[in-house]
Amino acid sequence: MNNLDDDYNQLQIDYAPRGFSGFENDAKSKQIFVELEHWIENIIGAKQIREKEIKFYKGTVKKWQILDDNAHDRDQIEKLQAAVQAPLPEELEMYKEKHNIPMKLPFTNENVTAWRDEPLAIESADFNPQSLQLDRERRRTFFIERYQ
Repeated sequence: MNNLDDDYNQLQIDYAPRGFSGFENDAKSKQIFVELEHWIENIIGAKQIREKEIKFYKGTVKKWQILDDNAHDRDQIEKLQAAVQAPLPEELEMYKEKHNIPMKLPFTNENVTAWRDEPLAIESADFNPQSLQLDRERRRTFFIERYQ
């Protein structure tokens, strides 16, 4: 009657040792981990691993366009975009072409910098200050034509 061993030395029957996810002892979870690894390495990621490049999803640039291309004429879209000072469809398409490039693997500082950052003009061997003036003139002409 006065045995206090059960009170002081309690036995935990429900305890199961856990790892990082808490599901290591569950057979279904183990199978899910194995299948996910198979899908990532052999099915979905096999092409990326083989080609050593990955295309990141950056969203669609058309979300910045107010009217839908299929429902409205191009000139109506351009007028409305210019009225609210939003990018024109040509600018959105140029942006899409410019930023739709894959990143080289593996993930290193050099590869990330080459994918993310635009090269500076002075980093090129073809750097010519006169070409900057031509680019400024072209942009000024484009700006004047856009808002006239």
